[in-house]
Amino acid sequence: LARQQASVAADLAVLAGAARVFAGQGVVCERAADVAGRNGGRLRACTVDGMEVVVTVEVTPLPATGAVGR
Repeated sequence: LARQQASVAADLAVLAGAARVFAGQGVVCERAADVAGRNGGRLRACTVDGMEVVVTVEVTPLPATGAVGR
């Protein structure tokens, strides 16, 4: 579940950042961080190389729920 959440947060973050690629790396990465955070992630890295935006997003896995030792 955490892997899927990280993937979704990263995908949305990179798309949001790429939409502002002409505004410069600071704007791109700020937007990517905002969108990652709104999707339960934390932006760990963000780079812009021309038209390419690469992000790394981290999530904190939720604790497992369920009965143990019944």
